[in-house]
Amino acid sequence: MKRLTKTLFAFGFAYAITATSLFAQIYTFDEYGNSTGPGISPGLLQADPSGGLAVPVLVYNVPIPLVTGDLVLIEAGQPANAQYSDVVRFWDPTGGNLSQIIFYSDQDETTLAPADTGLPSIGNLINPVFINEVGPEGNNGAVWSPPAGAPGSSLPGVAVQYNIISDGVVPEPSSLALLMGGLGVLIGINRFRQKGLPRKGQLELLNKQNPMKKIILLTAAFAAVSLVTAKADILADWTFETSQPGVLTLPASPGAGVAFPGFSPEIGSGTASGLHVGAATYSSPSGNGSFHSFSSTLWAVGDYYQFEVNTLGYSGIKLSFDQTSSNTGPRGYDLDYSTDGVNFYNFTSYTVLANASPNTPWNASTYNSAYTFSDDLSAVSALNNQSTVFFRLVDNSTVSASGGTVGTLGTDRVDNFVVSAAPVPEPATSALCVLGGLVCLVARRLRF
Repeated sequence: MKRLTKTLFAFGFAYAITATSLFAQIYTFDEYGNSTGPGISPGLLQADPSGGLAVPVLVYNVPIPLVTGDLVLIEAGQPANAQYSDVVRFWDPTGGNLSQIIFYSDQDETTLAPADTGLPSIGNLINPVFINEVGPEGNNGAVWSPPAGAPGSSLPGVAVQYNIISDGVVPEPSSLALLMGGLGVLIGINRFRQKGLPRKGQLELLNKQNPMKKIILLTAAFAAVSLVTAKADILADWTFETSQPGVLTLPASPGAGVAFPGFSPEIGSGTASGLHVGAATYSSPSGNGSFHSFSSTLWAVGDYYQFEVNTLGYSGIKLSFDQTSSNTGPRGYDLDYSTDGVNFYNFTSYTVLANASPNTPWNASTYNSAYTFSDDLSAVSALNNQSTVFFRLVDNSTVSASGGTVGTLGTDRVDNFVVSAAPVPEPATSALCVLGGLVCLVARRLRF
């Protein structure tokens, strides 16, 4: 039992140091909009809230006050005055509890990530701090633990750490924890099975007398491979910044009962469209902190916006979107889903806020989380691993957002419609299988 206790202790310790931190809030993010950390949003392309660039940029929202300033990343091994390749801007000009992280990256790569929209000039940097990246090209990044008063630091007594991945994607946290847990088992095995043996004896034990340990090491290596090859989990992200429905995607008035022509997302693949029984007009006014959204008039019960995506190779579908109506636009909506585009099933019903006082109206520079909806459809297994799935936001009421009656000129608009999922099998599944194998092998060897 004492040996088993040691093994479990090693496992628990390794898991704890990867899953939590006793001293800092840790935020991890990359150039593709992936992120982990307490309260951080996925990254979305939107108007630059700081005015650094005139084009849409990749922005993350963080629910804590941060010191405004720039973290400037220089390639590994280059001097401090070398050309920089990435800028992470911490933006909180009001000192409020909702800050933003803007990820700028250069455009000299063949395959562009959402953050690859260009860099602010050196003269436009804000209170910059220069640090070197670590790791080889294609798999590098930086870790930033800002001291008090430096860009990205927070309130006194609140420690923050940023894990910035400038090439590659954010690994699934559970995979990392499980992998480290497996390594913890290895530590435990090594600790109590080989204690007191000289190094030469340990190698002989591994190579000649204990082939089981070779299997353990190989399975641990397999887990590491599954971890580093984890894929991004954003399947589609409609920001409407380049599609601009009703402006660039035409016609703005397709006619009564005629669907608005489908258009692709700014990130990922899929098709968005809309349908009204009346002769609605589509447009692209300001979004929720961005220049453009998807808007239309002449709403009637049953009219909808539709988003179509491919989930092959993915499971655990999640949605996030912003939505609002004018005072005379519809208040009540259904979120429906389908796998064939014909038979739709209701997931939930919800109400939207009026895009008017006392609420803060949508505009190109300020994001407001009060308008954001997040729905976890991971329990709907029918949506997993499908060539096509459909999501509809369907008008379900004649009551307007202000409590009156929906008018012919009333509008509703949606912004930042994101579909995300986990790969099948998830990296965590592979790591869990490896860890289970490790435990079984240990149990067999020790005859627990």
